[in-house]
Amino acid sequence: MELEQSSIVYLVSTFLCFVVCFMAWERRIVVGALEMCALLIDAGFWSFCLFIESACTTFESKLLWSKLSYFFVTTAPVIYLFFIIKFVGYKPNQKTSNYLFLFVVPIITVLLVWTNDKHHLMWGANTKMTNGSPIIVFERGFWFWIGVMVYSYFILFLATLRLFLFLIRSQNKFKFKGLLMMAAALFPWVFSLLFSRHVISVGVVDLTPIYMVTSAILFTFGFLYTGFFDMIPIARETLVETLPDGIVALDGMNRVQDINKNAKLMLGLETGKNVDIDIRNNRQTEPTLTRAVLSDEKDLVVCLGEDADQQTYHVMKQEIKSPPGSRLIIIRNISDQVVYQNTIKAGEKKYRDLYNTYRLISDNMTDMVWAKDLDKRFIFVNKSICDNLLKANDTDEPIDKDYLYFYERERAKNPDNGLWHTYGEQSDASDDFIIKTRKSGHFDEHVYVEGVAFDLDVRKAPVFNENGEMVGVVGSARDVTKQKKIEKDLYNAMIKAEESDRLKSAFLANMSHEIRTPMNTILGFISILGEQDIEEKERTEYLRIVKESGERLLNTINDIIDISKIEAGQVSTFLSDFDLADLVSTIYTTFRKQVESKGLLFIRKFSLPDGLSYVHSDKEKLYSIFANLINNAIKFTPKGYVELFCTLTDTRFELYVKDTGIGIPQDKHHIIFERFIQADVSHQRPYEGSGLGLSITKAYVEMLDGNIWLESQEGKGSTFFVSLPMKQALSTDEEELRIRQIISDAGFNV
Repeated sequence: MELEQSSIVYLVSTFLCFVVCFMAWERRIVVGALEMCALLIDAGFWSFCLFIESACTTFESKLLWSKLSYFFVTTAPVIYLFFIIKFVGYKPNQKTSNYLFLFVVPIITVLLVWTNDKHHLMWGANTKMTNGSPIIVFERGFWFWIGVMVYSYFILFLATLRLFLFLIRSQNKFKFKGLLMMAAALFPWVFSLLFSRHVISVGVVDLTPIYMVTSAILFTFGFLYTGFFDMIPIARETLVETLPDGIVALDGMNRVQDINKNAKLMLGLETGKNVDIDIRNNRQTEPTLTRAVLSDEKDLVVCLGEDADQQTYHVMKQEIKSPPGSRLIIIRNISDQVVYQNTIKAGEKKYRDLYNTYRLISDNMTDMVWAKDLDKRFIFVNKSICDNLLKANDTDEPIDKDYLYFYERERAKNPDNGLWHTYGEQSDASDDFIIKTRKSGHFDEHVYVEGVAFDLDVRKAPVFNENGEMVGVVGSARDVTKQKKIEKDLYNAMIKAEESDRLKSAFLANMSHEIRTPMNTILGFISILGEQDIEEKERTEYLRIVKESGERLLNTINDIIDISKIEAGQVSTFLSDFDLADLVSTIYTTFRKQVESKGLLFIRKFSLPDGLSYVHSDKEKLYSIFANLINNAIKFTPKGYVELFCTLTDTRFELYVKDTGIGIPQDKHHIIFERFIQADVSHQRPYEGSGLGLSITKAYVEMLDGNIWLESQEGKGSTFFVSLPMKQALSTDEEELRIRQIISDAGFNV
């Protein structure tokens, strides 16, 4: 019967340990709860070992479980001390891990337990199990009293002393809890001491683990479930008194049940008294703040003072379940927070005003402005880039999008045109350059938007935060298409002006040469002809040279006069009826001798129908066109032939003059018809002439509404083509009938 009772006691003790451990584990965030769980587990296993020991029937099995119980017997006091240290908020100078030396004695004790047969320091050789005894009756050895009893009570004494000092400092703040904590601390080791000295006795049952369990239950209930206002009493002085907030506990009669130092200062209360103060009748209290504390509003803000001395308090209230009507008031000075918030609001307003100003300025700029993050997504754009490049609906659409979004959308509008929209390709490359180099850059970008070409002057720079980290890229672009065109036109004009000056200088030098050379020849040979002893043959030759030089001089002067008239707009067309076939034959006959005298072959190819050769045009200018082209061919053809081709239809006359001369370089084709320009403009050229013939010819062709062009290859000759509109003229009989009709219509008899 006694066996069954002890086993049930130990089993119930074990069960209670683990149940209470579970309750403590649920509130493990509370300081000391984990240590309490460890203590309960230790006591539970201790009771469990005693339960098995009491249930065993043989000495060997009971001894085995008794030895196992020493793992928990020796460590329980140390764990208990750790719990008290955490509970009272004691913070030693050293880390908790440095106090693991407290387990040295328990470890030695456990080793001696398992080797007792060799030294009998824990129990003597006469230890035995008496008849009907549920546990072994030991003959205690020397180390049991030192390593178990003395050491355990020493550790328990330190823990109890630490708890006692804490409760003394706490004064009346935790009366009930203090008594409960003290009873829990004294209960196990006092009763264990009485049991070990046989002052009290319950047979052979060891009640020490049961007392430990009872103490743990009291601790758990005390520090987890009876906390003042649900606060754990761990070093209240450091938790509550050092709080910057004022904390006041009022009962249903508005009497102070607890108050910290800061609350007294805020309310103007006496610093010595803590409880049973009726702040309603205290004249020293701050009235405005006191009314806020006593009001029914649970959350309100109170302002005291004015301007720079103004203090702002946030009063918060929380009901307390017991006793009814009690409440906890927290008074928080939020003056610095209000100032900070006002500063933030002022800064935000300033930022918004600045942003709105910048937005207004940027949206009214013709330049395009944007900012991107390091993923090249837009974080800011102005109206100009939305309208001109991105074709965005507004300035909000591009945010968090990259250029590819707009590039693909615009390309989809005209997918067959590769130059419909190209913005972004060059921009992406320049963004990569800025991100890689972390330096500003200046770029010229040529883009197409909706098929229209634009030249952009782009500037980009990296953006860094206050820590020096690159966070994005800012950029601006200016449309310089017109400026580029103007610059190009100015450059071309400059080149043309420089070329014109050069050509005019060369022309003047050539004119000087073309005038002086024949004039010197004429004057020189005239002076020779004035001598008496010249033979007739020489005289005739000299006269021929004088005549040719005079003709050369006359042609130069006529060319200058003609081009001057053309420049002045004084040349007009004089249309008449003539036989084109006769004109062409005359020209061929006139220039045949000149061509053949140079050793060249003169080829003619005419296709002039008799019925169409009578035309209405400017005969003199047509003759001049023929003459200038043939003279030009003769002049620049040292050998080979000159070919004249003519063809006539009822509406058009076409001719070309072809030679096998020196040809014209390809780069001179576009300027050969310009005034004062020759293929060779140096005054030391081997070919004489003013260089005005082709310019005059072109002017006459254009006066007759025709076209002139050339085909030439340097060293292989040239071909000049002329195409003129041609109007047919009336025959002689038709002209006579037309004149008679005009006279008859005028009223005269013919």
